[in-house]
Amino acid sequence: MDEKELEQNFEENSNFIVDRFEILLSTAQTVTQSKNLSNQLQLIAKAIVKARLFRRALISLFGRSWKRKHIGYAGVSKATFEKFKQKRPPSKEIWEKIFSPKYQISKSYYIPHNDPFSNEIGGIQSEIEPKKSGWHPKDYLFVPLKSQTKRIIGVISVDEPFDEFTLSSKNDALRFLEIYAYLCGWIIDRNRMTNKLIEQETYLKKIIAGSADLVITSDNDGKIRVWNKAAEKTLGYKANEIIGHSVLGIYRYPEQAREVMKKMRSSEGTVIQEEIKVVSKNGETIPLSLSSSILFDQNGDEIGTVGISRDLKPIKELEKQKIEAERNKAIQKTVVALSHHINNQLMAQVALLSHLRQDISEIRDDKLHISFAEGLNKALTRSFQIAEITKSLQNPQDLEDERYIGKLEMLSLPKITVKPSGKLIKIKIKTLNIMVADDEPIIREGFAEFLRHFNMKVDTAEDGRVAIEKIKCKDYDLIISDIKMPYANGYEVFKAARIKNPKTNIILMTAFGYDPDHTVVKAARDGLKGVFFKEKPFQLELLLEKIASLFES
Repeated sequence: MDEKELEQNFEENSNFIVDRFEILLSTAQTVTQSKNLSNQLQLIAKAIVKARLFRRALISLFGRSWKRKHIGYAGVSKATFEKFKQKRPPSKEIWEKIFSPKYQISKSYYIPHNDPFSNEIGGIQSEIEPKKSGWHPKDYLFVPLKSQTKRIIGVISVDEPFDEFTLSSKNDALRFLEIYAYLCGWIIDRNRMTNKLIEQETYLKKIIAGSADLVITSDNDGKIRVWNKAAEKTLGYKANEIIGHSVLGIYRYPEQAREVMKKMRSSEGTVIQEEIKVVSKNGETIPLSLSSSILFDQNGDEIGTVGISRDLKPIKELEKQKIEAERNKAIQKTVVALSHHINNQLMAQVALLSHLRQDISEIRDDKLHISFAEGLNKALTRSFQIAEITKSLQNPQDLEDERYIGKLEMLSLPKITVKPSGKLIKIKIKTLNIMVADDEPIIREGFAEFLRHFNMKVDTAEDGRVAIEKIKCKDYDLIISDIKMPYANGYEVFKAARIKNPKTNIILMTAFGYDPDHTVVKAARDGLKGVFFKEKPFQLELLLEKIASLFES
């Protein structure tokens, strides 16, 4: 070959090298602009074939533990590629063996067909015939794709070189491919990181936009940069109205903002659940619970703040309602307790007055008799009026407020009219054995004295346990028992009496306006009939009428 032919061959070869570089670099630029990862891989694989490096190319990107996540291909039919995808991909152990020093050549890894390891790899079946030298269809050549941190993120696998293949780092096709793989690895890694950042930014924006809490950020000059939907809803300002304005403008007291900033700087850049007061667009003062942090750049310089706040108005309202409910509960407990003790005292007074009213029936002086009778009736009327007042006060929520003196208020009670019966009861009952069980001595003894006036034999018991012991030892015609007593209640007394004698008559009574333990209901379910259940105080004449009806036969 003469000098002119050598020069022509050199020029043709140089042009071919330039063409290859142009194809690869042009493709790399296109890959950089593409945002779709699958398209990027397809472009890279096709450029290898177009640049006449290898007739077939396969690109795999790895996820964690070397698992194949994305594939690109060129030089094979779609049907062949679909069959390849159905095969089980190489395991982590196989990839680690592939990338071992044993098979490294230049920056790539070559596994020849006569190596037993070649059969473990698998791949796309080659359609070319084996040659005596150079490339064999069962040879494997892998060029790793590496990230900017030198981590293997994928691999280019090629087959069937266009040129005669020699196993050397000086092989043109191999050198071109390694340079191309280095460039593509860097581009793919950068694009993946960019896409991940975009995804994270989109995700973060969705979180901020959908957050039920107020999310507000400001730059280093205190200008608002982020203002989410919750902030719009709570404070009334739209984002385009407030972004760019000073964050101090939303504080009720600007010095509070400075105090928060001071606390952040003295506590590693963070404050947690600091209560602040801000002003809405319509001028309303709103309490917020603020958790805030200083934002720093990569050099550690302050670039702004981010605050996440929660509207405390609902919580404050709940706290107010809770305090009010606890206050009402305490008042109601006090009123119920007072009603219980007052009604017991009134019951004792009614028993005494009723007893006296029976006694004055024997006074012969008509004028004196009328005077005493009127006085006793008035005293009884007062007692029952007081009882109605205590009953009304047990449900203060049903009463209206009433101005008393100045700023003082009181509850307005309904008009109470009570007129106890003025008639005297004259009954003829055989002598009865009666037990009165009540833990209030004045009621217990008052009832006993009243009943003894009618020639009845009366025993008393100061609590439920004593009542039950006396029931076991003696037969009674009638048992009058309070419902709420120490040691044993009225229901337990009723059960003991029923066990002793199922025919024993029983009267249950209570000073409360309700039966919290459902004693009467349970007693009625267990066979109690003809029960006389009346809130204390009650007119003892009614008790006498009940006793008379129980024993009239």
